[in-house]
Parts: sequence; structure tokens; C-alpha cells
Amino acid sequence: MILAARGSRTASGPFLVLSLELLRARHLWSYLLLLCVPVGCSDSYREVRASPPLSRIDYSGFDVSVYPAPGVDWKTLTDLRIFGVLRPGMNFTEAQALLGPPTESGKHLQGPYIAYRIPEGRLEVSHDRSYSGDDVFETWSLTAYPNRSTAKDFLHPAILKYLDARAERIDVVLVGERQAALEVDLSKGLRVKSVSWIAPVSPPSPSTPAKENPASKRLK
Repeated sequence: MILAARGSRTASGPFLVLSLELLRARHLWSYLLLLCVPVGCSDSYREVRASPPLSRIDYSGFDVSVYPAPGVDWKTLTDLRIFGVLRPGMNFTEAQALLGPPTESGKHLQGPYIAYRIPEGRLEVSHDRSYSGDDVFETWSLTAYPNRSTAKDFLHPAILKYLDARAERIDVVLVGERQAALEVDLSKGLRVKSVSWIAPVSPPSPSTPAKENPASKRLK
């Protein structure tokens, strides 16, 4: 996969590769579609050194990975207020204890979800399962679908200047402590389609066929 190829070039190692694999499982059908439709987009890897508060920007096809400069907290490079009191890793019971009954619930390809309508858009908590070889990973995901927002509403100006507003699609991954921390999925004009706040994950032991996020054991 492109993700593994990109991750293998970075200093973040397997932790970043794994967290990106889990994240991209949510976009499986989009990637299958891209395999069938010519998009005129190169998958070549390119690394650009950036000035503080950033360290570097990695480009690979649609994916743009943003690395903060040493000592810079990735949370200072984004606006997380749309998530309110919810945090990544929360299960359904924990989310409902804070926000009450969901406005909708259902099941994605990766697993069940609950969602809340808020003035800014829609918040979704989901229990996702993804695969990497023989290993199975389960995690709790937190995603926001904002109303009529653009990249400037969520990303620091230092990041915006590295994004091409003419691109049909850009997936910006903000890298935290050795792993992907936030993904902002953009369409043409840098319009925001979704924002995913990613819980920390750990790779499974080769001898263990499945590894769960500890929170996933509390599915209610």
C-alpha cells in the first residue's frame, strides 16, 4: 500500500505505519475506487523541509503528512473545538454519558457507530475493525463532519501554505508523538469533508492474531 511505502521512509517507524493503516481502513472503498479510475495523480514520494512551528511536510499521492517542529505540541497546530467533550478512544457508553442518547446509529463496513447532530455539523463515534496481513485491529474512532468549513478553520496558517487548493482531494495527516494524531480530509478548494481525531495505538505481537484498543473491550 502507499501508506506502508510512505511510512517506511519516515523516522517514525512502525508506529506511524500502523496508525495510518488503521485510519485508512475507514476509507477502504475510496481507495478501491481510485484503483479503477484514472486520476492523473502521481504517487511519488516527496519531502519538504519546513520552518517552525513545522519540521517537515511529506507528500505521497493524495496524502500530506505534517510533522511539528521539536517541542511543538501538535494540538497547537489545529482547532479541536468541534469535538466538544468527546475524546478519541471513548466508547458508546462513555459518549452517551456526556451527550445523552445519539441522534442516529448504524453500522459501517468497519463496524457500528453512533452519531450526534451539533450546530457545527455531525460527530460520530465508531467501533472499527481493520486488518493488516493476519493481524486484526479494533479501535474506537472519533470523526467530525463539519458544515461548510475550509482548511483554515482547522489547520494552522503554517500548514495552509503547503496545500494546493486546486487539488481534487488532499488527506492531511498531522503527526503527533510517533503516530498519526489527526486527519483532515479535504476536497477541491480546501473544503473540509471530515476531521478524524485518532487515539494512540500499538502494533500487535506477531504471535497474537488480534490486538484491541483497551477501550474496545468496553463495547456496550
